[in-house]
Amino acid sequence: MELKKYWAEYIEKVDETLNKPPFNKVFDVLEEKIKVGRKYIATAVAVLLVWLALGLLAPLVVNIVAFTYPAIQSIKSLESQNAEGAHKWLTYWIVYGCFSVSEFFVDFFLSWFPMYFIGKMAFLVWCMAPIDFNGSDVIYRCAILPFFIQHKDKIEKLSDDLGELATEANELAKEADAGQKKGICESFKSK
Repeated sequence: MELKKYWAEYIEKVDETLNKPPFNKVFDVLEEKIKVGRKYIATAVAVLLVWLALGLLAPLVVNIVAFTYPAIQSIKSLESQNAEGAHKWLTYWIVYGCFSVSEFFVDFFLSWFPMYFIGKMAFLVWCMAPIDFNGSDVIYRCAILPFFIQHKDKIEKLSDDLGELATEANELAKEADAGQKKGICESFKSK
């Protein structure tokens, strides 16, 4: 019973804190948008931070957050034919793709650092944040675009070569599929 009383007092203090500045404005907006009480929102955020800090399911949580919200917003932008929104989310996906590829090579080492997943989550949230100093926009303009412009001819040649290779692979797959279907039909005819 002592634990239950302690927990109730703790939740009451948390609720009081969430109703004071600077938290009250943020939680007022969140409550209105997602129709969930601030105690529950704060609890979900706390659980998320603990998972990220301890590494329990952290890779899964980070990937879900980094993919789900941007994917939903991308679909909305495309379906509403919002060119500005589509540009923003296309920029995010370019940065996310570059980050994912580069992370592949260093993730094993970085994941051993404490708070790595919290830092990764903060970085990806900054990249998708609806703010003027958006991470995707900054990284795209300062790193990715200059790199692309500097190596444009090599990148385009590589893209053309990969396109030709994909076309050849597709033709080979079609021929193999047609040959396999012909072989199956002939084996049924012989029986």
